[in-house]
Amino acid sequence: MNMKLSYLIFVVGLMLLVVGCAASSGENQEPLVAPLPSAVSESALATVAVPTETAVPATTSPMPSDEDNTNTENDVVQGQTASPVVVDLSQITPKPPVNVTPVEMPRPGVPGASNELVDQVTQDLADRLSIDVGEIAVKQIEEVVWNDGALGCPDPDMAYTAVLTSGFRLTLVVNGETYDYHASEKGYFVLCGPNGKPIPKE
Repeated sequence: MNMKLSYLIFVVGLMLLVVGCAASSGENQEPLVAPLPSAVSESALATVAVPTETAVPATTSPMPSDEDNTNTENDVVQGQTASPVVVDLSQITPKPPVNVTPVEMPRPGVPGASNELVDQVTQDLADRLSIDVGEIAVKQIEEVVWNDGALGCPDPDMAYTAVLTSGFRLTLVVNGETYDYHASEKGYFVLCGPNGKPIPKE
């Protein structure tokens, strides 16, 4: 009886020892999986950097003005170098003609009438009045187209061509007296009297 009781006590004590060792080892052993947090604190959320997009203002290039274009054109023109140009003046200036017959020009204020015609008319009047040519003044010379060869001063005893004749009317003055000469371009002339008829030369 004492033997059985001692054996039972030994078995119970051994079991208690095993259970106590198991409990002791279970309390000191760390769990293999860390428990997940039930909630994330606000401080942890604050430390998380969230990328944000920053708005960049759009840049616009200014449109070139007319003044800028003018300045650019001036810069281009000023940057060009003008090369000298050699001009042959012999190719520009015409050479004077050779063996040209000189043309007699009318006196100043004498439209189309030749100097020879004026000299002949003034000499005719000087001979008629027996005076010097220097005493005669040419008052007026005008171009006229006569109706026929009579030059606007017909002689009843003469026959004339019935064609238009280009010529002149010359007005001469001597001592306040006026003398009217009718002439053609070819140099024929008459002294026309107040009656519209030629005055014969004595």
